[in-house]
Amino acid sequence: MGGRTDKGRAVTNYLTGSTGIPSLLWDGNRGSIDAPRPYVISVTTARKLQEFHDLIREEHKGTHIAIRYDRGMDSVADAWVGMTLHNFAPLLQTHYEITRRGNE
Repeated sequence: MGGRTDKGRAVTNYLTGSTGIPSLLWDGNRGSIDAPRPYVISVTTARKLQEFHDLIREEHKGTHIAIRYDRGMDSVADAWVGMTLHNFAPLLQTHYEITRRGNE
């Protein structure tokens, strides 16, 4: 797998397969994955860490997730996910609540 489009599609397919969300679509023009609200998913294939850092810092309405998948990674499962703490905390809280209800 070499090009940005191939990597973007690979990330999209991986997320679709592992989450079961059927409406994820790769948008090569924007370098992002179209996702249901409130999620905004940006993807970089650059090896420069600065591009990943810049994606994480971008402001978006909704829950912004930045993914880095470059040629130095063995597989799409090794891609990095980054987000600000104010975006991450609600995800962690929701997961905790679901897990807690499942254990009651």
